Amino acid sequence: MTHDSCLMTQKRKMIFVLIIFLALILGELSFAKFIATQDQKNIIAIYNIDKIFHVIGGVFFVLLGRLVFPRASWKTIFMLAIIGVVAWEIYEVLFDADVNWFFYHRRTIWRNDTIGDLIGDVVGMLCALFVLFRKGGSPPEELFSSIQ
Repeated sequence: MTHDSCLMTQKRKMIFVLIIFLALILGELSFAKFIATQDQKNIIAIYNIDKIFHVIGGVFFVLLGRLVFPRASWKTIFMLAIIGVVAWEIYEVLFDADVNWFFYHRRTIWRNDTIGDLIGDVVGMLCALFVLFRKGGSPPEELFSSIQ
């Protein structure tokens, strides 16, 4: 396989991942903002259903990092993914009216939700890192050996 065809394959993979991610996010946002009744929104909040999308988001940021930087170490990919999910949480506070309201009026609820969101993101990241680097030949112990 030539270098140019390899780059094209990488670009196609990245576009595919971006399309899937955007479809999931747009679907979730559309449902939560425009379709869901208040009772459905309460169920989403009570049972933390949004955490599923945060796990998917963590996987997405790891895949995106791996596609953009295919030779990067798992630590670099992990740090890039952390930056991505923290940027997402900042975006939510700044531009999502519901999250912004909780930030200013119900700080404890906002804090607990954000911590849960970040935990979901990290779970998704660790699963993706394990699969990617295990499949790539790195032993799974390497993923966790420097975390102590």
